Amino acid sequence: MAAALRALAVLLWVAAAYPVVFRARPVQALAANWGTRALHPLPGDITVRLLRDNGFDKVKLFEADPPALRALGHSGIQVMLGLPNELLGSVAASVTAAEQWVIQNVSTYVSKYGVDIRYVAVGNEPFLKSYKGKFEAATLPAVQNVQAALVKAGLARQVHVTVPLNADVYESGDGRPSSGDFRPDIAGLMVSLVRFLLDNGGVLTINIYPFLSLYADPNFPVDYAYFPSPGARPSQASVQDGNVLYTNVFDANYDTLIAALEKHGLGAIPVIVGEIGWPTDGDKNANAANAQRFNQGLFDRIIAGKGTPRRPQMPDVYVFALLDEDNKSIDPGSFERHWGVFNYDGSPK
Repeated sequence: MAAALRALAVLLWVAAAYPVVFRARPVQALAANWGTRALHPLPGDITVRLLRDNGFDKVKLFEADPPALRALGHSGIQVMLGLPNELLGSVAASVTAAEQWVIQNVSTYVSKYGVDIRYVAVGNEPFLKSYKGKFEAATLPAVQNVQAALVKAGLARQVHVTVPLNADVYESGDGRPSSGDFRPDIAGLMVSLVRFLLDNGGVLTINIYPFLSLYADPNFPVDYAYFPSPGARPSQASVQDGNVLYTNVFDANYDTLIAALEKHGLGAIPVIVGEIGWPTDGDKNANAANAQRFNQGLFDRIIAGKGTPRRPQMPDVYVFALLDEDNKSIDPGSFERHWGVFNYDGSPK
């Protein structure tokens, strides 16, 4: 099983009508983001086949894309469905608006098409610093109204609420994960949000991008961005935190969040990794070799079920992304169109 799954990270072409990068039973934690910002989108049925043939049993959609949702019906793939930021205001202001959104985008696809929707992701990184507070007031009320709408629709036991957050919602003053806490300007909001999710059976979703740490800081230690190979000497940038040595930025970043949650009595909340990956073009560090190195380490961790020092069991991990998206905005950088494990047409890289 491990050998078959490792083929995903090696990114070998397997000759077939629709390529299979690896063929194996799904790993519990293996999931993917399916973005739809493509000039010539891959047909939904082919994308679903790509997911299933390569062992992905969970997928995240950023919006209720009808062709994608219809294709996911009766597929055996669990779905996290996004409610975009631009709808937060209206959904927060009216429980009726939330009910209508749930009827149209959740109830209909569950009952009529057999889509296995497990989560509604309310917003996408709504507390991102660059938004300058634009979505902060609306996020928690929107979450509350969506939860109420799921209850009214009789779906609250099957479909849970989450909020995908950027890793900039927490920080560590001295660089040690154990010193983690929420960003001061949103600390109260984070506590209220997570408490609501915890009390209503929801989960917290966090997006972690070691590549972006490297992209943003030319002095960031390169080896620390990757998972160390077995037997390799730890990066010189490794962080000693009490008895724990953090050898890569993913572990340190994730555990900084866990420490922040524990500090506020919220340590019981499940934490999903909603986005993580490495692009293959658009920057000096974005190439197939580096993506293979990062993804190999990530997939090996998933296969082994190895989590972090504070959460030893690997959480669900949504790889970003299944496919390149050749119509995405490149404002953050040219690499934005090149995150896929597959090219936009479905061919392996």
